[in-house]
Amino acid sequence: MIGRKNDRRITTVRSTLKDVQKEKKHKSPATISERDKETSRILKVLMLIMPVIMICILVLGVWRAIDEYVTNNPLVQLDSDAPSALVNSKDADAEKKRLEELEYMFRIVNPEHPIDESYKVDVAEYKGVQINAKMKDGLEKLMKAASNEGFKPIIECGYISIEEQQKLYQDKVNELIKEKGYTMVRAESIAKEYVPVGGCSEFQTGLLIKLKDGQNKKSAFSTTKLYRWLINYGVNYGFVIRYPEYKQSFTDVPYEPTIFRYVGEEHSKKMHTYNMCLEEYYDYAKSAI
Repeated sequence: MIGRKNDRRITTVRSTLKDVQKEKKHKSPATISERDKETSRILKVLMLIMPVIMICILVLGVWRAIDEYVTNNPLVQLDSDAPSALVNSKDADAEKKRLEELEYMFRIVNPEHPIDESYKVDVAEYKGVQINAKMKDGLEKLMKAASNEGFKPIIECGYISIEEQQKLYQDKVNELIKEKGYTMVRAESIAKEYVPVGGCSEFQTGLLIKLKDGQNKKSAFSTTKLYRWLINYGVNYGFVIRYPEYKQSFTDVPYEPTIFRYVGEEHSKKMHTYNMCLEEYYDYAKSAI
């Protein structure tokens, strides 16, 4: 009897152990799954919160930087009733400077628009020829590039002072009186058709050069390869033909292929693209400021 009771107890214990093991098997995956879900939810919350935190840190940093700059630079803080002219003073100064530069570089000189000594020319020299210093760098580059292409451009004329121009005019007057027998009044009137009076020639700006081809002295300059090269590539160095063909209605001067004007690379390229002479482009550039 005792043996049977013991067997029953052993069987009962074994049965209980099996039930416990089964319960563990069923519960363990469920418990792990719940933990994974909880971890996933935490990660999602962190992913949503972190960008907000980063943005807040960035905004705070920018705000502190601006606050520090304003503190160290009190002059930029304008009163609410400060005049608009003061607020825009920098823009106004830049516009004024650009307009003054445009007026200087595009100064048109002729009998209707004479020049005087108020137009200051910083005279420089290039291979014995006087020029405006503003174009020296561009001229050196132009002549070097032409030489590299196998051309031989020669500068016949550059800057002429008002006094020198007046002397050239007076020499022409005297020549007409002596050789043609003209009266002084008639000689002066006719001389102006050939040689401008002092102050009425654009050579007084020092921004004009008169060229000739050292390799084709007997050929008309407009028929040379040098001329065609200057028309197409001179703009890369700031030079344009001053009195182009078909533009006499604007310049009041007949087509003159030997005279080139320095206007700077920025403007020369635009003038070439728009097919504008100096008079046309000056009005365009002035209205664009």
